Amino acid sequence: MTAAPLSDPTLSPKPAAGVETKPLAVAILTCAGVAVATAMISPETPGAWYDELVRPASLIPDVIYALLVVAFYVAFAVVLYRAQVHLRDPARRVVLGLTVGVMLIQSAWSPILSRVQSLDAGIAMAGIVAGGMVALLAILLPRERTSALVLVPYAVLALHDFWWARELARLNTG
Repeated sequence: MTAAPLSDPTLSPKPAAGVETKPLAVAILTCAGVAVATAMISPETPGAWYDELVRPASLIPDVIYALLVVAFYVAFAVVLYRAQVHLRDPARRVVLGLTVGVMLIQSAWSPILSRVQSLDAGIAMAGIVAGGMVALLAILLPRERTSALVLVPYAVLALHDFWWARELARLNTG
């Protein structure tokens, strides 16, 4: 793979020293807003319907999974900040939109699954998140590698969740 030409309009010049406060505030407030909205719409428990399902074992150890979930909003804030500071349009707009979209769908997965009680809806949402993560990596790798590297664990987690949702449906069909 060859390096991007210096005149590539999707790349910005070398970053200035220090942190830019406006993009940082936008990134933090966006992630905090999604976190608050998630907490407001999430049921306390999935309910009896979910408790009766046969669940597949996770491929990711529980401790690693918990750490990734805890760091989710921090990682996405990093990506949102770096996209604002280091990318030029149109890549900036696409990355910002995809990042917020992935966060919202990931955050809504459990509440929607609990309310509609549809394993197919769970598969669809997990597939959208996994596809969004793969798209983000494809866009970021040649343009903003730090953000891409921050997202790699979440892309693996999204692919795992898609596999898990499909296995959940397979185990409970019929």
